Amino acid sequence: MTFPSFRRFIEESNDALAEIDGHGRILFVNRHWRHLVGEDGLEGGSVGAWPNIPDALLRAQSSEVSFASQLVRRAMPVEGALVRMVPNPEAARARLILRIRPAHAGLASTRDRFFTLIDQFPFAIGVHRDQRFLYVNHAAVRYLGYERPEELVGQPILGIIAAEEIAVVRTRVGHMMRTGQPLPERETKMLRKDGSTVVAELGAFMIRDEDGLPSYVVVARDVTERRLLEEKLRQGQRMEAVGRLAGGIAHDFNNILAVILTYAELLGAGMDADDVASSAVEIQRAAERAAALVQQLLTFSRGHVTEARLFHPNKAINALLDFLKRSIGTSIHLETDLAPSVPMVRVGASHLEQILINLAINARDAMPSGGRLVLRTRGVELVDVSASGGREGAWRYATSSEAAAQDAGVLGVDPGRYVVIEVVDEGLGMAPETVSRAFEPFFTTKSPGKGTGLGLSTVYGIARQGGGAVEIESAPEVGTSVRVFLPAHEVEEVGASLDPKGVSAFPPGARILVVEDDEAVRILVTRILRGHGAHVFEARDAAQALAILDQLVLRGDAPPALLVTDVVMPLMSGPELAKHLRMRDPALPVVYMSGFADDHLTPEALGTLAWFLAKPFSSQELVKTVALALV
Repeated sequence: MTFPSFRRFIEESNDALAEIDGHGRILFVNRHWRHLVGEDGLEGGSVGAWPNIPDALLRAQSSEVSFASQLVRRAMPVEGALVRMVPNPEAARARLILRIRPAHAGLASTRDRFFTLIDQFPFAIGVHRDQRFLYVNHAAVRYLGYERPEELVGQPILGIIAAEEIAVVRTRVGHMMRTGQPLPERETKMLRKDGSTVVAELGAFMIRDEDGLPSYVVVARDVTERRLLEEKLRQGQRMEAVGRLAGGIAHDFNNILAVILTYAELLGAGMDADDVASSAVEIQRAAERAAALVQQLLTFSRGHVTEARLFHPNKAINALLDFLKRSIGTSIHLETDLAPSVPMVRVGASHLEQILINLAINARDAMPSGGRLVLRTRGVELVDVSASGGREGAWRYATSSEAAAQDAGVLGVDPGRYVVIEVVDEGLGMAPETVSRAFEPFFTTKSPGKGTGLGLSTVYGIARQGGGAVEIESAPEVGTSVRVFLPAHEVEEVGASLDPKGVSAFPPGARILVVEDDEAVRILVTRILRGHGAHVFEARDAAQALAILDQLVLRGDAPPALLVTDVVMPLMSGPELAKHLRMRDPALPVVYMSGFADDHLTPEALGTLAWFLAKPFSSQELVKTVALALV
């Protein structure tokens, strides 16, 4: 039998020791064994599955046997010895001592050579354990602005990470420590000693020392200079794009201005009633063309604000079919393939139409001799397959009938449910180098005067604004398929079905405060509203508006029931003015007017009791929006 004093000797030994029987069943282990072996061998377990152990067990009845083996779970080589303690012909009654230690012969010199090597490496490299640095090379010391490695050794690794990156880095490091899997490179802001930041591609992997303990090697490659060069390149491309803009946009605007100026001149010279009416119609059409062109530019630059509402894509396509058929001509056969249960999408009121029209017109131009054009919708699920063991950064989207792999770098969206609007043509198609530039603003393969190159870039801008993406599949002489991914919404939002078209008038004598710094626009809005029976107070800026309200209070008059205000104004913006007025009347409705809202019109400003009217707008749109706000 084994005496307690002997087990105490095992427990206090500096070696990793276990008491086993002749079958390799573990009876007792000391603390060093627990630390080294972990789950591979505790009491009640067996070492019989370790390589080379079974034969050694049979021979250990008569003498001490040395061996080499490998821990099963940790895949770590060990060297050890089996020592006879209580021999017995019955293996179950035999008692042996198993001593193991990592097979590290020669590792000390290997470790020294390893550190010598990485110290000469040009990349910043550090080794940490328990998230504190054990070692840093000289490149890391220089890169982070320190003078000696000792300044970093022992310090927390998160101390060199910029504050906004700490949460992500902590999550990544925790994942590596739990799984042992290496971390792929990711751009990360790192903090230098003087507080400045640098951008590095940061990766890491796990190693084990001669005692089998894990450490982690972090490698950082400086990409700050590369990012500056890329930004200079992008700036040069933007300047080149502006040059192309001067040709394409100026051509269209000159045509529009020629129509407006000529018809305005004819009106001034005196015309009969029929000619006056037709000239006014042509001026209006030209102005609408100019407004549409400006809207495309602002949509692409993400400066255009339009009220986002929920739409059924199928209903929007069906409502637009007649217009699309007229636009693409009789030589092109238009077909639809609309999934019956496709979810709704939340986009700007005119943006869904812009997507469909731009893609249909592009398809028409790609089929000069006619062909077949298909509009298709479907619901898909985007999944990050790396979470289920696939390659990192891969995505899958699948319907009930198909599954395909997508690259997250291409789509760049969050996993979840999406609606895909697909436009497929049998046209000329595009070469790969053309597809790679298809979303560039002002890039076009059309001849001068035939297009500005804003169609696909506008579609891309709308999709990205709404949290979606666009992808193109094309080949010369085969055709093109453009797929627009938009986040799906299964439940209609409260108030999303409200439509100004159902409201055409407001109560006579409604008191409205109009604030607009552009005199011509202010006079026009005031004239239209007064023409529909409203009692209008007009102000050129927020200061004058507040003064008018103070006068009304002094006279004991009723305050305005509605604020109609420009968004961007000197000194105080429209949303700031609305905030001041709602301190007096929290239920005051507001109509914001703007064509370029910049950062002033936040989601909070467009919250409860707020409407948006995009410039330029017609008198009907103004009246209907004001009527809706006053309901």
